[in-house]
Amino acid sequence: MENFKTLVEEMKLYFNVTSLEMVAEKLGLKKSTAIGWRQRKRISSHAILKFNQLKYKQNNYINLVSKNLQQTEKINNKDTILIPFYKNYYLSSDFTTDSNITTQTIPFNKNELNSMFNLQEFLKMGIVSMIGNSMEPTIKEGEMVVFQKDKSTIEGGIYIVEFQKEILIKRLKKRPLCLTSDNKEYPIIDIKNPNELKIIGRIIGTYKIDYKKL
Repeated sequence: MENFKTLVEEMKLYFNVTSLEMVAEKLGLKKSTAIGWRQRKRISSHAILKFNQLKYKQNNYINLVSKNLQQTEKINNKDTILIPFYKNYYLSSDFTTDSNITTQTIPFNKNELNSMFNLQEFLKMGIVSMIGNSMEPTIKEGEMVVFQKDKSTIEGGIYIVEFQKEILIKRLKKRPLCLTSDNKEYPIIDIKNPNELKIIGRIIGTYKIDYKKL
């Protein structure tokens, strides 16, 4: 309840409006959508993601957090999972806790997540906003990127990685070891020392107003 009120006030302040109905309009939704939000005391995940896109799309780097993803499986009830959206991150592959990091949890229905991304489990998940066009056309700038720390190293899979103190979203190639972009204007990054490459999580899909499985 308190989180709902806080988020509503944040949205009203951001859009400089005075009602929840006006917030819905600013997000491209019908005014009547706000009625359902009030009744459930919860803003829909679609609306929260759209709001975060508007707020953070212009950042110059992907915003993630140095925080342990063990907490992503917090459950409101048996059908809902809260996934953290990382607003501003100073990423380390071991997710060392940083008290200055800001996150916002977004509620998702488990069945909805499973139908979108064919998930077998809902552990250690997170969402970041894609900055830049290096992975186009697969991932477009401004799309919400859903990742999971599953300890995999799939040939050709898309991962969030740390390399030479930079955070990148790239495809992983293992023979020879390198990172590639789907946008061919970006050069291949050769990995001479495997110890310099730290995998943070595997990209399982993107989430905008629509979604696609990768």
